[in-house]
Amino acid sequence: MRGSTQDHLEPFLAIIAEDVPAELARETIASVHVLGALQAGPAVKAALRDRIR
Repeated sequence: MRGSTQDHLEPFLAIIAEDVPAELARETIASVHVLGALQAGPAVKAALRDRIR
């Protein structure tokens, strides 16, 4: 849905592709609750740090 953010629950592994810009991740991901591991580039992890639970 364009113009909205999404909550995401991932039971094992969440992967955000290396070519996803940090700004796009920040604009579209409201929160991430990972019950395993999050794979993402350093810039994306930094951009989402306050949204990762």
